[in-house]
Amino acid sequence: MPIVVEEKTPYDQSLLWKIHDAYFEKRGAAAWSRGDIPYKATCNYGIAHQVALYVVNAVARLEKLGRLEKGAPITLVEVAGGSGEFTANFFRALDNSVEVDGRAIASRLRYLFTDYSTRIVSDAVSGKLAKLVESDRLIPLVFDMRRPELFHDLTGVPVEEASILTVICNYACCVLPHKVI
Repeated sequence: MPIVVEEKTPYDQSLLWKIHDAYFEKRGAAAWSRGDIPYKATCNYGIAHQVALYVVNAVARLEKLGRLEKGAPITLVEVAGGSGEFTANFFRALDNSVEVDGRAIASRLRYLFTDYSTRIVSDAVSGKLAKLVESDRLIPLVFDMRRPELFHDLTGVPVEEASILTVICNYACCVLPHKVI
């Protein structure tokens, strides 16, 4: 005889979804660092380097077309930043890029590092991203794509909308209801 734990319900309203949310809130960045969540395929240096090149080339093209003022600040938001490994590799790629001058872009960059859990963001920025936060190259924020009106800093203070040049999202499809995407 089958046991019904829950009647048919949309996944993002289900008990399994609540367990999923609770898991990430409890584990924080340890979900990645201890090997629970596979992430190397989307966060490695090669991928980050390609994205950095894309950003540098997009900025150059927008400046050439007159859609972005030369030397203007650039705001980039990373959604579902998780462990911060991609972010660290992205900055390393910008700082060490030999194909183009990524450092020129890096000096203008306002990088908004987000995840949906305060704990995950706090863990990431207290570890491998700490120096980027200390040098004002990275701003840690909480952003749950399921509730976009709750875009805020780590203390819960809402953040004003920014003019965002690009969004990086390596790892969110598995944690979002399909109706959001």
